Amino acid sequence: MIMLLYLEAKKILASRAILLFFVLCLGLNVFNILDGGRTEHGQTLEPENVFDGYDTGALAELYINRRSLTGARAEDMRAKYAAMQIEVDQKAERGDALSPYFTDHTPWEHEKLFHSAMTALCTQGILLTVLITLYILGFENLNRTEQTVYATKTGRRLMARKFAAAVAMSLGAYLLLTALTLSLYFSRNDFSGVWGDNVSSGFNYVREVFTVKPFMTWRSFTVLTYLMAVIGITVGLMVCFALACFAVGTAVRNSYIAFLTVFAAACSLIVVPMILPGNSLPAFAFMLTPMWLWLKQPAWFTDGGFDILWSNFETWGVWLSLAVLTLSAVLAAVNFGKKELV
Repeated sequence: MIMLLYLEAKKILASRAILLFFVLCLGLNVFNILDGGRTEHGQTLEPENVFDGYDTGALAELYINRRSLTGARAEDMRAKYAAMQIEVDQKAERGDALSPYFTDHTPWEHEKLFHSAMTALCTQGILLTVLITLYILGFENLNRTEQTVYATKTGRRLMARKFAAAVAMSLGAYLLLTALTLSLYFSRNDFSGVWGDNVSSGFNYVREVFTVKPFMTWRSFTVLTYLMAVIGITVGLMVCFALACFAVGTAVRNSYIAFLTVFAAACSLIVVPMILPGNSLPAFAFMLTPMWLWLKQPAWFTDGGFDILWSNFETWGVWLSLAVLTLSAVLAAVNFGKKELV
């Protein structure tokens, strides 16, 4: 088992295309960091307890009106913000908003790290997962050895080893890329004095098209724990994409066609909720799919906004996606073990 995993991982490491993509991702991150300037320390200002007396119900009504929600969907939105009101009141009591963070430069510094650097790393982690998984699953087809390798049941079971190697190498590549990128980032942007500050600082806010609101999270996060949580959800998303690629890659063993299939499916997940009625439950349910979780990365662990109907959407979305995609991968593996190779 260990030897088979090692051999499959070795094939991945020998891929010049994957290595080149990793280097390009790192180079892009380095360029963005060097081009983004250094941390600007704000003035010495006194933060306000913005959560004291804050009414999330008014925000719920704003979203309901903007999205023209009625009936059960409107009540669901009110229920979400009623639950958020409880957390907001606790934030007021704890004084989460009194953390200075980067004072008046907080929105800029927070966005630069969590909306720019971490979003880029999330995207790169997902792309690395797709490339690595489809490459190793299609390796035998590319090298014209699948008729020999998959001629027996033992050979068919090699697919599970390939998947395990793909997940391990994808996560390893992402964590290495993240470590290298953030090492440079924090060498140029001094976060040493704010790691213990709350991300729901009174200086931090979310600017939307039709409102500006405090940075509300469903639990209390320091800058450090929020960073770790973002990395954790990214890892979960990467496993989701690996499972999706496994389901496709066992059915379409040509890596190039499999990639186009995954790409088309991903685009469909983005487009479908845009054409569904805005008041429909499926339109909101699509926000829990891996593609929309990726697009909503800057809003992870927050109320999510007008297109999110449930609390902790990123966590529920990852767990539900893992459950559905694991079942799909198992069914694909069973089907692969039975079908005739052409």
